[in-house]
Amino acid sequence: MRLFILAIIFVLVFNTSLLAKKESSKETKICFRVKKELFAEPDFLLLNISIEAKADEEKDVLNALALADKRIKNTQIKYEGGKYNIRKNCFWKRNEWICKEFIGNANYNFKLKSPEKQNIILETLETDPKPYTYFINYLRWTISKNKEKYIEDKLFSAIFDEVLRKKELIESKLNTKCYIKKIDFIKRYYPVRMNMIAEKLNKSVVEAPMPQKEKLNFYKAAEIEIRCEE
Repeated sequence: MRLFILAIIFVLVFNTSLLAKKESSKETKICFRVKKELFAEPDFLLLNISIEAKADEEKDVLNALALADKRIKNTQIKYEGGKYNIRKNCFWKRNEWICKEFIGNANYNFKLKSPEKQNIILETLETDPKPYTYFINYLRWTISKNKEKYIEDKLFSAIFDEVLRKKELIESKLNTKCYIKKIDFIKRYYPVRMNMIAEKLNKSVVEAPMPQKEKLNFYKAAEIEIRCEE
């Protein structure tokens, strides 16, 4: 019985000693930011066009949208979209709900490697008869998903190499062992600026402004926390 009590006292004292040692051990926390950036040449021009048609009869709206769709297909320029919707043009007027004519819309997205191809699209939409109107919603340079992924991986690798280099530098200066506690990535993207070169229009040919191709700037940063033994 006496040996059993002594064994319990020994275990308690030993564990208390370990706990005290663990609590007394301290770490130095070092926080800093690492940032890297890359410039990439854009691959293609994004062009988004909406088609709108109005008529008293729904079938006339359908025919107008179908005509625009056929003309776009005849350019043989690849696109995404083409979905359409038709609705009644209803609104309140002097406490009365009025439905007047039908409105139809369709949307098209083009990825153009050559900016001049936008003129082909616009010219065919300008062909008479033209029972519809069209709108250019946006026009901007961008890069492919594969290229964007490559840039992201390259920025990640550059940041991680820099973190490891700084960790080794800190260990050398403090003459101690350190480890990376946390890496929080912050992504920021600077969109391209488009300088538009004015082009004159004439009756037979549509010449849209040509956006100059400029490099896209990709920026990636990370908040770093390193812990070192004292």
